Amino acid sequence: MLKRNPVYEALRKGKYFEIQYDPLFDDSTRVVCMTNIINIIKATQGKNIIVSSHSSSLKTHRTPYDVVALMSSLGMDKNRIFETMKGNA
Repeated sequence: MLKRNPVYEALRKGKYFEIQYDPLFDDSTRVVCMTNIINIIKATQGKNIIVSSHSSSLKTHRTPYDVVALMSSLGMDKNRIFETMKGNA
């Protein structure tokens, strides 16, 4: 379980959290990965999050629109994701 106090402290210090979506495509790690991503999104309220593929295969690389759809289905605001990708790509 994710403790919120260390997350709040990290946000206060300007730290970022990296979410890797490649484990979502593996059946053995999907549920744990989804749970962790949802907990990070809730704890940070979608702030200071970096999304990366961490993929070793071309099959699991996704387009920016796929990543937006994935992250919005896990609880992030779709408009905020689009704005972030336009400004920080």
